[in-house]
Amino acid sequence: VYALAAACSLAVVLSTALRALSPRFARPVTPPLWEPTSVSTVALLPPSLLLAAYWFLFRHAPLSWLIQDVLSGALAAHVAISLRFRDLRVASILTALAVIYDLV
Repeated sequence: VYALAAACSLAVVLSTALRALSPRFARPVTPPLWEPTSVSTVALLPPSLLLAAYWFLFRHAPLSWLIQDVLSGALAAHVAISLRFRDLRVASILTALAVIYDLV
């Protein structure tokens, strides 16, 4: 479940950057059985799923923590993007707590 959620979050976070680089990737598309999304999200979902599957298969390898940190960072960033905070102080405190949690 974590790998799937993190892969979807990675696609969404990276698609935000891709849309900023090129506006043509912001074009809306409605894949079957999905809600409307952008071309960049659909394009980045397969590589994100492959990265999550690779991590899942080799999660006990010595350096798998690097991929797990990327996936976890994307998941945390997606949550931060999805939630709307009225106060920047609350968002900053929650981000700092997420970093501390990751380090401990």
